[in-house]
Amino acid sequence: MISHLKTLSWKPLGRWSLLVTCALFYLLSNPLPAQIASSGSFKIESVEEAQKPDTDEVDISEFVVSTKDPQRKELLDEHPNTTHVSFHVSPDQKWIYESLSYGSRMNGAQLFKCKEGLKFEPLQRDFEEAVWEFFGKEEKIEKSRVPYFAGDSHEGIIDFVAWSRDSNRVLLALRVGDFDGKRDRGVYLWYLYFNTQAGKFELTDRLRAANKGAWKRRENFGEERAGKFKELTTAEPIDQSKRSKGGKE
Repeated sequence: MISHLKTLSWKPLGRWSLLVTCALFYLLSNPLPAQIASSGSFKIESVEEAQKPDTDEVDISEFVVSTKDPQRKELLDEHPNTTHVSFHVSPDQKWIYESLSYGSRMNGAQLFKCKEGLKFEPLQRDFEEAVWEFFGKEEKIEKSRVPYFAGDSHEGIIDFVAWSRDSNRVLLALRVGDFDGKRDRGVYLWYLYFNTQAGKFELTDRLRAANKGAWKRRENFGEERAGKFKELTTAEPIDQSKRSKGGKE
């Protein structure tokens, strides 16, 4: 029997099966490469779980991992492998912004706050909804007319732009069309802040000025008459001394 097994092990098919089995075992039991570079004391790693029965779907677990001791880690989030994610850590490393791509014209977001050590918790479960509700309120549009809430598609793109250097603000940009069923009716690069210090969304004079052309930018997207627009790439820090004196942004 032993000699028979040895003979089988050297056949091409047997060796190939062994290699495939070993490769699958390695992938399922080892983390994927970190999606972002080390950010001070921690990094974020993705780990593929076992494939679900009768489906091609695989769950991905995202872990906050200590750079000094890789054995120390905390679960951050879980999502199917059909959702593509990226992370943006605040300069003070107390916040993690997660960008989630669900498919065509659908990009969501989640914001996590550090509780202690490597443990982060979502600020609120409906962060994406809150973003589009704020947009509708500022633009004076009924909630039912905002594409994200129209039907079950959750259409709309939330783009991460930048963290402010003091970590008190994260700058986001919105892109969405299909208002009232018209593809060219929408906004392109409509900006807003989430103020981590105050725990709310807000606009400043700088963002209001940029947002004035958001509807036209979408309407004329790709056309010569669209004109040149300098995209915002930085977030304004909160001036503590100005705020303490009762000054306005």
